[in-house]
Amino acid sequence: MSLCKSIEKTSATFRFTSTNTPPAAKFRCRLTRYLERPATFKPCSSPITYHGLAHDLYTFQVQAITIRGFVQPSATGYTFAAHPTRP
Repeated sequence: MSLCKSIEKTSATFRFTSTNTPPAAKFRCRLTRYLERPATFKPCSSPITYHGLAHDLYTFQVQAITIRGFVQPSATGYTFAAHPTRP
C-alpha cells in the first residue's frame, strides 16, 4: 500500500481496472479508518466515491474476482489522509 497525499475534502473517488488475464468480472471494495477493524468487502464498480469523510487516515482496498470466481489473493490498497477544510 502506498500513502498518497492529504485531501482537503469530505469525499474521495477511486478508479480501478483489472490487469489480470482474463480481466476481472467483478470487484469488491472496502474503506477502513485508521485503527478500526477492517470493514467487510462489498461489491463495487469503478469509479466509486465515498462521502462524509472525517479528519482521519483511511485505507481503500479493492479485490478483483475472475469470471471463474477466483479472488485476488491480496487486495490492492491505497492509504490517504483526509483533512477536510471548514466551510
